Amino acid sequence: MTQANEKTPLVASSSASESKDSVVNGKPRFSLSHSMSVFAAEHMGKIGMLGSMSIAVNSLTGPAMLSLPDQYQRSGLIPTTLTVIFVCILSALCCLHMANTISKVRGNADFKREIEYSETFERFWGHRSFVVTQILFFCCITCLNVSSIVDTAQVIDTFLGHWSPSGSGAVNFYYNDDGKWDIDLVQWDYSLCDEEMLVQGDCLPFLQTSGIVFTAGYALTLVIFVPMALMDLKENATWQIMGFLVLLVASVIFVVLFAMEGVNLENLSLWGYSWDTLFGVVLFNFALVIAVPCWLYEK
Repeated sequence: MTQANEKTPLVASSSASESKDSVVNGKPRFSLSHSMSVFAAEHMGKIGMLGSMSIAVNSLTGPAMLSLPDQYQRSGLIPTTLTVIFVCILSALCCLHMANTISKVRGNADFKREIEYSETFERFWGHRSFVVTQILFFCCITCLNVSSIVDTAQVIDTFLGHWSPSGSGAVNFYYNDDGKWDIDLVQWDYSLCDEEMLVQGDCLPFLQTSGIVFTAGYALTLVIFVPMALMDLKENATWQIMGFLVLLVASVIFVVLFAMEGVNLENLSLWGYSWDTLFGVVLFNFALVIAVPCWLYEK
């Protein structure tokens, strides 16, 4: 008798009962269990090692990464560093626990079944946990997406305002003096900022514009990223790799430029003076666990 292992198919296709059921009136008949076992046996991951590394790194360099320098200045070198290490360990343990839990689903020891984030909770804790975790999951994703969209659009508008001859444009929706909605076209470039605003870091696109502003940065972000949002993880793995490589190149450039300028510790204290947002900002950078279930299936 052959001993079963993790690679043993969930349904044996050579049993006598299945052989009888496989042909009805001279025509082949495939059961659902047979189809699922064949699908599980044929599924192969398409992301690969480089794609997996890219997804992990991109998930760990979210929009809150832009707030880390300011957080170090306000919370100090020692508290911020210890918090980063603690949350890093916590995130790694959460990812390992999620992967271990998914492997405990019957017939999924080799991660050949597509088990999503909330479905994992439903398998062990019931449908109510599925609903609760699904709501929390979408709230988390929405926060990450909104922050990423705002940061990306702002960077694009800043780039256009600095390098484009006409600056960055926007459609401005606002209340006029009659209390009615009105629409206007506005532009922004660096000439609108004085020296004090540049020094203080307040030279932001359309900061002084009232009402609702739909900028060129938001429009370009919409056009570029909506098609990617319609892809699943394996389909946008190429874009993940491209983003990872751009991040590496940009990081090396920043390190070289900062090293050439010299390290200045005047604005960095050991213990800081404000820690109210420390844990939230750091935690916002470690959202990798929500990508683990899909990655395990597509890796």
